[in-house]
Amino acid sequence: MDVEGHGRHEDIAAEVDLSRTVGWFTAKYPVALAVAGLLFTLVPAAHRVAVESANRQVDLAPELAESWKEATDGMSCTFNLRKDATFHDGTPVTAKDVKWSFDRAVSVGGFPTFQMSAGSLEKKEQFVVVDDHTFRIDYLRKDKMLLFNVAVVVPFIINSTLAQKNATPDDPWAMAWLKANEAGGGAYKLDSWKPGTETVLSRFDSWKNGKMPSIRRIIIRDVPSAGTRRAMLERGDADLSSGLPPKDFDQLIKENKVKVVGVPIPNCLWYVALNRFSGWLDYSEYYFYWNFHGNNSIFNISAYKNPEMDKLIDKARFSSDPAEYDATVKQFIALAMKDLPIVPLNQPIHDVAMQKSVSGYEFWFHREPDYRQFTKG
Repeated sequence: MDVEGHGRHEDIAAEVDLSRTVGWFTAKYPVALAVAGLLFTLVPAAHRVAVESANRQVDLAPELAESWKEATDGMSCTFNLRKDATFHDGTPVTAKDVKWSFDRAVSVGGFPTFQMSAGSLEKKEQFVVVDDHTFRIDYLRKDKMLLFNVAVVVPFIINSTLAQKNATPDDPWAMAWLKANEAGGGAYKLDSWKPGTETVLSRFDSWKNGKMPSIRRIIIRDVPSAGTRRAMLERGDADLSSGLPPKDFDQLIKENKVKVVGVPIPNCLWYVALNRFSGWLDYSEYYFYWNFHGNNSIFNISAYKNPEMDKLIDKARFSSDPAEYDATVKQFIALAMKDLPIVPLNQPIHDVAMQKSVSGYEFWFHREPDYRQFTKG
């Protein structure tokens, strides 16, 4: 069971225009810039993804890529990049930077490489620079998860020239340097970073990849105590907070001093599950259907393996026939219920409390705020 601790805080300073400043404070996830560890809080703001997942639907929306088109044989996709996009230092964004960033994601190991492989993005040779503003991905196989893995926050685009200047023979992907520095071109740029304490972002006024955000300054602060976070919210020292105990949200709703938004988390289930192979009970877990694939992934908590399940999952993942896909999904769900009689508890709600002057909050699958959407006042 995963219990979050997030919130937002506003730094009170005389010289700051508070109508254009917001903040975020977090208890569970320490503020950091480790790219290999990928902290979702910073990537959507400080970096740019080639294609952005649209909220509340499964369509894809343009960002750095103005348009894209799959080949007639369904084995590649070509992206046309914006010609006026720049990184924070003014360097133009080119397809070379996109390729280097994708190459990096499939090479550094850990979560980035694992996530890329979930969409059959596995080899550097798949990523091709056609010209300065045209980038192509060659498919290893027809995988319906591929483009959506392009749209998540893992393959964000890095200023390859700047990163390579700070790389070493032992660290060709500038992992060490990028843990404490950013080389992006997203809607917000990094002003300061105090590990485990505070990160300050400011709006990048030359951003070209979408509507210019209203909020000019963001302060992300680590505040471990839920009680302190609630008190800051009630005093008006914080704009937004999540991860409070349910009773606190209930009280905040009744008091009506701030507004509370609750969204059922679509990719989360609280449940009781026992490992069928390490104990005396033949009992296992059910969360995401692909967790059941016998690839010993980090999500397969119960070490469940069934060749029939693997076959059905692969068939559904790579099927181009909607009817076949639907039928196969029903088959492996039935098998899951047969093999894995779990005890589901509930689908948790992601509650967020915010000042009544704050608007524009949108739920994202990673449960972190998209600072670009907020308005205040």
